[in-house]
Amino acid sequence: MSHFTTVNVDVDDLSLAAEALQSLGLRVESRRAVSSFYGQSITPDLTVFIEGRPLIGLVRESNGRCRLVADWWLVERVAGVSQENFANAFRQRYSHLKVKREAQRLGFRIISETVDDQGSIRMEVVRWR
Repeated sequence: MSHFTTVNVDVDDLSLAAEALQSLGLRVESRRAVSSFYGQSITPDLTVFIEGRPLIGLVRESNGRCRLVADWWLVERVAGVSQENFANAFRQRYSHLKVKREAQRLGFRIISETVDDQGSIRMEVVRWR
C-alpha cells in the first residue's frame, strides 16, 4: 500500500540538514510539493529529489524538531532505497556535520577522520591553548 509515513530524526537545523542531504548527492529545494503514488501531496520545509523527482520531505514541527515524510513504498520503487537505509544514512551524515561544526566552534581542529568497515566514523580533534 502506498501512503505517506513519517520517520522521526534528531534534526533541528534545516540548513545543516540540507547540507547533509546534498553531501549524500541529493538535490534539495525549499518548499516544493512531494506527492505519493496515489496523488496525495504535502509541501515540506525541505524537499529531497531522487532520480529527478521530489520524493521526500523534511518537515519542521512546532517544537523545532524535524521528521522525514515520504511515500516510502514509492521511494523504494524509484530509487531502490529503503526507509531505514535512507534515514540511517541521513542521520549519520547530519550528526557527523553537526559534530564537526560544533568542534570547530569550540576551537578544535580536526586532524583526521576515518570510516571503518562497519561505516562508523572516527574523528580526531585537537585544540591548542
